[in-house]
Amino acid sequence: MQQVWGLAVRQAQDQLQGERETLNAARKEIEQERAELSAEIERLDMAVEQAQSEARKAVEALDSEREAHNQTKEKLQGEVADLRQEATTARERAARLEGQVTTLKEQFEVLTATKPEAENLAPKPAPGKTTRKSAPATATTTRQ
Repeated sequence: MQQVWGLAVRQAQDQLQGERETLNAARKEIEQERAELSAEIERLDMAVEQAQSEARKAVEALDSEREAHNQTKEKLQGEVADLRQEATTARERAARLEGQVTTLKEQFEVLTATKPEAENLAPKPAPGKTTRKSAPATATTTRQ
């Protein structure tokens, strides 16, 4: 009987040894997969961190660009307001000048209309005397 039990124990040990070897091979394979997955997770984590960093930089660049755009917009709006004010002032001045031109034209017409009357009222020179007209003045400049 001992032989039967010895044989049964040996067979059980052989069977267990085969199962242990299979389990050890499976464990090694799982550990290798786990190491590969850990490496892949680390690589993906780094890629995510890099993408997040690039996204932050892009957001900062966009914020900076938006701020510059807003400053330019505000500056241009101020310049537009100034130009509108200057245009209004120019229109008002043009209207005043047109009024002055109209007044001057009216005064010229009055003077032109009264000129013949004024000439008739002026004393006439005695016969033989001539009135002397002054020659137009000329200005001469010398360069030094």
